[in-house]
Amino acid sequence: MLEIEQELAKIRREEHSKSNQPISSNELGGQARDIVAKQIGMSGTTFERAKKIIENAPEEIKKKLRDNDIRTSISKEYQNIVKAEKKEKRQNQIKELQVNLPEKVTLHNSEFQKVFIEGNSVSLIITDPLYHEKDIQLYDDLAVHAVRVLREGGSLLCYAGHFAISKIITIMEGRGLKFNWPMAIIHGGPTSAIFGRKVLVGYMPMLWFVKGKYEGEMVRDVIKSEFQGNELHKWAKSTVESDYFIKYMTIENEIVYDPFMGQGTFGISAVKQNRQFIGCEVNSEHFENARRLISNIS
Repeated sequence: MLEIEQELAKIRREEHSKSNQPISSNELGGQARDIVAKQIGMSGTTFERAKKIIENAPEEIKKKLRDNDIRTSISKEYQNIVKAEKKEKRQNQIKELQVNLPEKVTLHNSEFQKVFIEGNSVSLIITDPLYHEKDIQLYDDLAVHAVRVLREGGSLLCYAGHFAISKIITIMEGRGLKFNWPMAIIHGGPTSAIFGRKVLVGYMPMLWFVKGKYEGEMVRDVIKSEFQGNELHKWAKSTVESDYFIKYMTIENEIVYDPFMGQGTFGISAVKQNRQFIGCEVNSEHFENARRLISNIS
């Protein structure tokens, strides 16, 4: 029907061009899409969405829609297709700009401030800095470093002490990163007590900063973590949150970077999901543990 109406519209335009008479689009018969949509009893917008689904969706999805499956709809499946197209477009753009490291995993037994990393090359920094009052200066160094090494649209996720959240946000934004959102990582192990504040702590804040505009997937702001022991490192984190954020905030082969690597938890997550990884750790014992654990994955 659409092909027929498009052909008729073409004939009407040709006849009109020969007549040299002013005529409105309504008199020409409207758009072929709207004519067909009206004939089959739906809006032009719904018709366009259904057409895209017919052209792009797998047969099982089309069958669900034909069967009026209440678990889906034309609007929902159309949005899924558009989302997939945007993701593919982003992946292609990133691949064109992607920096490939000489080694898929690059580890430095050094302070991150002394390590050279190519500018605009990192897609995600995910890290767990020291966050005692005396260590707040590290966040300023991290912010300066992140602005240089992150690509446009790249993200920085960092754990933060509850007491220092506002200070850290001020520091990071002062260096040119945009505070995007606070995340809550729900503890899976023993609960800490802050006696001075009369608080039993049940979550760890993780702050999300962006260089430019983030164009990736939507992510949850609450993650239920798991206590995985801290035999190697008393501040060791679970891989649950890093698995999740790396999966949804990056694509395969993008560079994930941890300037405070510890025992390499975030590196393990990155390698498992086929990302490139850069890690820095100043403590030699922790560095060797991280190198061994990440090597076992890769």
